[in-house]
Amino acid sequence: DIVRGRDLFRGNDEEKKKRDELEKNLKTIFGKIHSRLTKDAQNYYEDNDTDKNYYQLREDWWKVHRDQVWEAITCEAKSDDKYN
Repeated sequence: DIVRGRDLFRGNDEEKKKRDELEKNLKTIFGKIHSRLTKDAQNYYEDNDTDKNYYQLREDWWKVHRDQVWEAITCEAKSDDKYN
């Protein structure tokens, strides 16, 4: 949910600062991804994104890459490890 911009937890002021910094970094990362897209794809993602958050690009990226992200997170996990 963080990648897609849907993490609703804001927490205390310190957590909010961290979350705001993360959001800024995600905007930078997805701005770079956006700049490498074809012109048609760039136009598609810019149509409804005046604040350059790239939420739709983030959503689409997540749909394609979530399995690889999960694999990277759990690659050293043992079969009896728990995730809660």
